[in-house]
Amino acid sequence: MITRRIFAIIALYLCFTSAFAQQGGVSVINSRQNDTLSVKELPTGYNKADIAGATQKLRFAPDPGKAVWYSALLPGLGQIYNRKYWKLPLVYGGFAGLTYGLTWNSQYLKDYSNAYQDITDNNPNTNRFKDILPLSYVTRYDNGEISKDQLTTILKNRRDYFRRNRDLTVISMVGLYFVTMIDAYVDAQLFQFDISPDLSLKLNPSLIKSTNQNDRSLNLGLQCSIKF
Repeated sequence: MITRRIFAIIALYLCFTSAFAQQGGVSVINSRQNDTLSVKELPTGYNKADIAGATQKLRFAPDPGKAVWYSALLPGLGQIYNRKYWKLPLVYGGFAGLTYGLTWNSQYLKDYSNAYQDITDNNPNTNRFKDILPLSYVTRYDNGEISKDQLTTILKNRRDYFRRNRDLTVISMVGLYFVTMIDAYVDAQLFQFDISPDLSLKLNPSLIKSTNQNDRSLNLGLQCSIKF
């Protein structure tokens, strides 16, 4: 009696697995919702690697909100959450370059600001502008070839130049910060977006009816069809 029940259970199991295999379905467990997701029958040409990749992609579905918050907390963290590791050199390389530019322009801005302050305070003992200007300018100034007003204009223009560059660098850093957030959000939104390898565009000749009700003639046209 027990043997019959065992054989009956085995037979039902084999029938169930056989029917499932014939349908060509693949089911995966969504770790976030604990639901079973079914994938349509894969077209001819797919192999085990394609099935494994599709299964892995269904298991991981990044949340756009989390991606944005992670990127806002630390630039690049949203890209790590989305598993787009190849973007990290671009993100951190951009911030490293901008940080260097900010430091470089800020230092020169400080030097030229001090030099401009010294030349405009009418105190002969403060002459830090001689340490930053080229020796030719200092020599011509001491010889009277360049007036004080001319030297003051030169220092002011250079101070304003480095201040503008510093401000542009800061704006660029803020822009890159928001770009990383937008990129993380878009990546998370489009993570499940996929295009079948069978996507094809075909152009076929077609006969188009005239829009005029009195004209029953057919016109030769071109039909465009996209297959997914």
